[in-house]
Amino acid sequence: MKVSCPSCQTNYNIDDRRIPPGGAKLKCARCQTTFPIKADGVSSDAPEAAAPA
Repeated sequence: MKVSCPSCQTNYNIDDRRIPPGGAKLKCARCQTTFPIKADGVSSDAPEAAAPA
């Protein structure tokens, strides 16, 4: 499936088999934004704040 970062629009091709039914979080390699993705390929419009390290 194809997903795009909601902050910088970087495109990713993700293997559908790697996404659990409840969805997952993806961290953009370009801008470091963490955003949720669902098994149907939908990503959130609003980026989520990264968890503190």
